[in-house]
Amino acid sequence: MLILLHHLNLVNLIGYCADGDQRLLVYEYMPLGSLEDHLLGMKSTLDLLCSLFLGQMFSDELT
Repeated sequence: MLILLHHLNLVNLIGYCADGDQRLLVYEYMPLGSLEDHLLGMKSTLDLLCSLFLGQMFSDELT
C-alpha cells in the first residue's frame, strides 16, 4: 500500500525483502543526501554558531 503513495517531498519505496525475522526496505536513490545528513549538517552548523557566540560573550566580559 505504501508503494501507491506519491508526493514531491517523499522518497519512493522501490520494494522490500523479508527473510525470516529480517526485513529490508529499498528506497530510490537520493542524490542530495538523506534527511539525516541535512539535520546532522545543520546541527554541526548550530554547534559552531553557539560556540562562536559563547566565545564572543566571554571575550566581551574580559574587556
